[in-house]
Amino acid sequence: MNPTENRVYSESAPPIAALKTVCGETYKFCSVHQAAELLRDVMYLMSRTDSEQEKFVFFKIQSIGSRQIEVFQRAFPTVPWMFVYREPVQVMMSQLEQGTKVSNCVRPRVRPPPAVSDLLLQKGQNAHDVTDEGYCAAHLASISESALEGMKRAPSLGTAVNYEYLPQVLYEQVLPERWNIPVGTVEKERIQKISGLYSKGTLGRHGTFHDDSKRKERLASKQVRQAAEMFLRSSYNELEELREGYKQDTIS
Repeated sequence: MNPTENRVYSESAPPIAALKTVCGETYKFCSVHQAAELLRDVMYLMSRTDSEQEKFVFFKIQSIGSRQIEVFQRAFPTVPWMFVYREPVQVMMSQLEQGTKVSNCVRPRVRPPPAVSDLLLQKGQNAHDVTDEGYCAAHLASISESALEGMKRAPSLGTAVNYEYLPQVLYEQVLPERWNIPVGTVEKERIQKISGLYSKGTLGRHGTFHDDSKRKERLASKQVRQAAEMFLRSSYNELEELREGYKQDTIS
């Protein structure tokens, strides 16, 4: 876990842009197999280096990329990965904090992807009539459920990580227990230090990370709470069951 040996991409555009632009989100223009080949080529090019020190590369993918987990798994069938999830009300408040009309989880309702439309239909709703809060929750649920499907396909490679337990869960469980990567005092301190920075900053403007979970819970409206329960609670509970299972595996 020496920084000079690792290259990190945080929500870099090329992997998802390649899939959506070339193949389309529903693979209208190419097969899933071809999408996997394309993704593998793009990430290979991003991983090339002329440094003798760099040995590994880590990709933090945008949340929307979770709906393409099957393609990532086809492209890299032996690579371990983690899915970070959050308590339903908190994640919805994070998405909606700039207003429903401009939030990433609501804007696609003009052309809702099939995964979201199917979830809405299951609840007797559709993208045109559901509230903004309801559409946001269905959008987020489509991401969580795709992650769950990916973990069921390869239980030993996909790891469910609850946002609430970061960063401790990384150096206490994910790295040493799930990924078989030794973590010493130096690595632990480095993770703790980096976790104090906001990962979505750009051009060096990372800023200091502040946990605002309690504030989000306090400010959540009735509409947000209802939508979270209707669409997100079941997948959240399944992810929690998986997480608890890792702990039991470690104990046994």
